[in-house]
Amino acid sequence: MNKSQTQPVNLITPKTLSSFTLRKSKRIWSRLGIAAFIATTLGIVWFQYARSVSQRQVALIVNAADGPRKILRENKKLHQKIRELANTDSKQQAKRGKFPPLAVLDLLATVKRQLAGKLTVEQFDYTLDITNSTATNSVAKSNGKITLQLVTSDAIHSSAFIEQLSASGLFRDVQLNTAVMKASPEADDVRFGVACTF
Repeated sequence: MNKSQTQPVNLITPKTLSSFTLRKSKRIWSRLGIAAFIATTLGIVWFQYARSVSQRQVALIVNAADGPRKILRENKKLHQKIRELANTDSKQQAKRGKFPPLAVLDLLATVKRQLAGKLTVEQFDYTLDITNSTATNSVAKSNGKITLQLVTSDAIHSSAFIEQLSASGLFRDVQLNTAVMKASPEADDVRFGVACTF
């Protein structure tokens, strides 16, 4: 008795198989393309984030390094200013130490010339108190005061006189000692007092 042999029958035509394989291949490639696009986008985003973080870190490091340098520069400027002030004060002290009454009279004569002679000194008082050096202060200092009673042709010249004394740099302070008032009812001259400390 012979057994019938069955052979498999391929119901899928080569064209159908080729079309199916092509569609499957397209799906795979499209998925790979989408995955590659997503991966590239994530990579770009991550790179930009890492770059911004690194830039911030670099900025923080630079600022941290600049901080001490700025402090040193400001400290150097401050010390330089202190030295300048100390030198100025030393020069002023030296001027005041060499400030005899004749120098005051010479200054008054100069100011009188600048005011075209419209100045009369009626009274001149000069006092000087020299403080000896101590353990805390090795330099002797002089504290002097000059009191002047003056007459000028008008109030404008009295103001100019005070400005000239202040601008001389020889006095610590120049102030009115008495009010400006008319020297006489019939004249425009004014009388005033000035106190100068040095």
